[in-house]
Amino acid sequence: MKKILLTLFFIISSQLAIAQNSIAKLKFEEAEEAYSKQDYKTTILKLQDAEKLLKKTNPKILYLKIVARDNQIQAIDKINLDEVAFIKTDINNYLKNYGSNDDKFKEVFQIGDNYKYMNIKVEDIKEANKGNIEASLKVAKAYSDIGNFSQALSIYKDLDSKGNSLAAYKIGAIYEYGKGTKIDYKAAMEWYKKAASRNLLDGGLAVASLYFSGKGVAKDKAKATEMFDALLPATFKKAESGDVELIGTLTLLYFTGAGVPQDYTKAYEWSYKGAQLGKAGSMADLGILYKIGYGVNKNLEKSFEWFAKAAEAGDSQAMCFIAEAYISGLGVAKNDVKAMEWLKTASKLGNTMALETLGAAYIQGIGTEVDPEKAMACFLKSANLGSMNALVLLGNMYRDGTSVQVNYGKAREYYQRAINETDDIAALRHLGFLYFEFDGHGNKIDYSKAVEYFNRAAVQGDGVSMKQLGLMYKKGLGVKKDKSLSNEWYTKAETATIKQ
Repeated sequence: MKKILLTLFFIISSQLAIAQNSIAKLKFEEAEEAYSKQDYKTTILKLQDAEKLLKKTNPKILYLKIVARDNQIQAIDKINLDEVAFIKTDINNYLKNYGSNDDKFKEVFQIGDNYKYMNIKVEDIKEANKGNIEASLKVAKAYSDIGNFSQALSIYKDLDSKGNSLAAYKIGAIYEYGKGTKIDYKAAMEWYKKAASRNLLDGGLAVASLYFSGKGVAKDKAKATEMFDALLPATFKKAESGDVELIGTLTLLYFTGAGVPQDYTKAYEWSYKGAQLGKAGSMADLGILYKIGYGVNKNLEKSFEWFAKAAEAGDSQAMCFIAEAYISGLGVAKNDVKAMEWLKTASKLGNTMALETLGAAYIQGIGTEVDPEKAMACFLKSANLGSMNALVLLGNMYRDGTSVQVNYGKAREYYQRAINETDDIAALRHLGFLYFEFDGHGNKIDYSKAVEYFNRAAVQGDGVSMKQLGLMYKKGLGVKKDKSLSNEWYTKAETATIKQ
């Protein structure tokens, strides 16, 4: 009887396995159909169903899942790191277990290059979802590194609500430098103060720096000095012991002369120490110092070497400097094709400068064929990542008819969007000139409107707008003639902080 029962069990198990294999095959075919329709989400879901039925994967399933997920990721401007973590795991699995030199293997290897510099692991995602603070900080940093500052900000704010001091400091930095949002020094100061109240040295030093520069608060060098004097002994101690964040802070303090006597040599020494500890930002700082010859003899070849090291460590800004060097031929042999490769890599990491330079290269045909559509796509992606400069570039394209039909209305829309978001100086100036010179989209020349926008740019230090106001007061365009005010604006324009 036992033998009969065992035989029946094996027969049923075999039939079940055959049935599951048949269903898995159908799921794979459904995935292929979804892929042909560019429905990548359904493709991935069907392939996951197939893997569950088979209780394993295979080369065909894994390959299709990789290419589908890659297409899904590349189709959106703000990358989801959950998807990146999963595709990196699948790519490593494929290359490790199904190694060969066929076309699919090469394609998977090339796809892997898209995510080479995105430092995220599935384990970090899972731990962050469980509420692990350190893992959450890693995920937030990874989002910052790929230009998705809105997602990083969301994570940092959640961590701040739990009392995390570093999260408060990072939020302050996002507002101070306008990462994916408008620069807001007052908001930065509040967040830095919160970090400092939780005894984070970085937060206290940032508060002191804002008092020193007068950003977001009345300039108070006495208060700044008092704070620096209290914080620097502990800062030096922690930096000497290898705190790379504070090493970066000391580099900046010595470079700017905030809290310490300005000393480019010490800035170089601290950045070198950070670079030796593997800090990509410090490597990039060395590239800058060698490029401009501060604290060290100017050496463009050395500058390029350090930028290259920083780029290999994942610093997207350093990648832009490498591309610049290849385009100009300074510090390295001129090579437009290599410049394009680095710009594409930095663009995949969400670097808006890279996207905008890449867009310009597509317009001018530098290292590639002229491709207006790709140029437009680069500018749009950069704009969607929060770049006001990209909105201005899009406005300029429509204003000047650069690779598109002239459309002053479209140009004005992009300028207005940048103005609405951050009161962008260049957008204000350009919109002023649209009302001053052009007639489009049903709107006639309007000198009063032009004066309004030139004024808003001028009070922010724009010399071009100041000069234009001088002309308008001189000729009485949109304003009453006033020789005194005209001369005043012309004089201000000569010493303006922004000349073009």
